[in-house]
Formats: sequence, structure tokens, C-alpha cells
Amino acid sequence: TLAIGLYFFQGLFDVLRSQILVRVGGRLDRQISPVAHKVVVDMPRFGYSTSEALERGRDVDTLRTFLGSQGPIALFDIPWMPVFLVFVYMLHPLLGALTLGGMVVLTLLTVATELLTRRLTGATQQAAVFRNRIADSNTRNADVIKAMGFADRAVERYTEANRDHLDLHTKSNDISGTFGAMSRVLRMILQSAILGMGAFLTIKGELSAGAIIASSVASSRALAPIDMAIGNWKQVVGARAAFAR
Repeated sequence: TLAIGLYFFQGLFDVLRSQILVRVGGRLDRQISPVAHKVVVDMPRFGYSTSEALERGRDVDTLRTFLGSQGPIALFDIPWMPVFLVFVYMLHPLLGALTLGGMVVLTLLTVATELLTRRLTGATQQAAVFRNRIADSNTRNADVIKAMGFADRAVERYTEANRDHLDLHTKSNDISGTFGAMSRVLRMILQSAILGMGAFLTIKGELSAGAIIASSVASSRALAPIDMAIGNWKQVVGARAAFAR
């Protein structure tokens, strides 16, 4: 009964945290959306295309969507990792060392994901703007393009720009997906290793049977934020770039 009550308690707080983040995103949208729209109105006067101007509004949508996703939850859970690590270490130093090693490896995977996706994310966004600029130009000049017989060439130009955007988008997703899968596999290996080491220490009489479950749960909570952050890193990079713009 106590365990079921604790699970419901955790579920309630997960719901509350999600609802709070959605409302924080909505509040941010209400505050900066008018400023972004003012920029949208002004940008064409300085030589920017309509599609480039509309990207500022999409940046606001990107920020709001990110704040309501799992990305911020992973970032908020990261400061609690040392608490779980200390708890595992108190159960047994070897289990703590194994958990710490897993945290270091997962952190290195996060850094690698950041380095590999940062440039691709910026290039993908620029390719999307260029593609949308062509689509906007073709739409505004549709009568002229049709009258002069340039419709096929206009479609071909858009297709080339869309192909470049899709290639960059695919590469970015491949990197994020690959490192996300690697982190999940590594976390499962670490969980199995911790259970195996816990069983070995129990056989030697250095650990109780209940401590095996406790160490497994605590180490899982210690490693989960990094795993979640890697899985949502593309959204983190996109939201950061949108905030900067």
C-alpha cells in the first residue's frame, strides 16, 4: 500500500510539473510574442523576405513547445543526480563508483551530441528559411511565372532547396537518434551491471538483499536525467537557437 501511494504521489507531481511548464511557456509566449510580431512587421523594410520575418514568430512557438516538453524536466532533474549518487555510494563504494563511471560516460555522450548537432541545427534552420523564401517568392509572383513559362523551373528550384533541407534534417536526426539509442543501451548495461555487482556483494555478505533493489532504483534515477537530456538534445539546441534569435 505504501509503495502504491508513493507511486501515485510521484505521478501527481509529474502531472503538476508538466502543467506548470506548459503555463510557463504560455506566459513567455504572451510576453514576447508581441515583440516578435513587431520585428516581423519591421524586417521586410530592411530587405528581409517575408519567410525570414515569419521565422521570428516560429521561434516563439519553438520556445513555448520546448518548455512544455520533456527537455526542461531532464534539465531540472540533473541537479538531483549527486544526491542519488551519494545514496548509492553509502550502500557500497563499488556500486557508487560504477554509477559514477556511467554518469561520466553518459556526460561525454551528451557533449559529443552537442558538438555534432550544433552546426547541423543552424544549417538546417538556414536551409529551411531559404526554402521558405523560394516558396514565398513563387507564390507572390505566380502570375508572372506562369505567363513567362517558368513554372517548371520554379518548382525545380524549390525542389533542390527542399532536398538540401531534408538532407541536413536527416543527418541531424540520425545523430540525435544514434546517441539517444547508445545512451539507452548503456544505461541498461549499467543497470544489469549494478544488479550483478549487488548480487555478488550480497553473496560475499557485504550487502543485504534489499540493498540490491535500492541501489538499482537509485542508480536508475541518477542516470535517467542524462539519458533523457540526450534524447531531447535536438529540442534543447533548437530552443536555445530560437531564444538567441
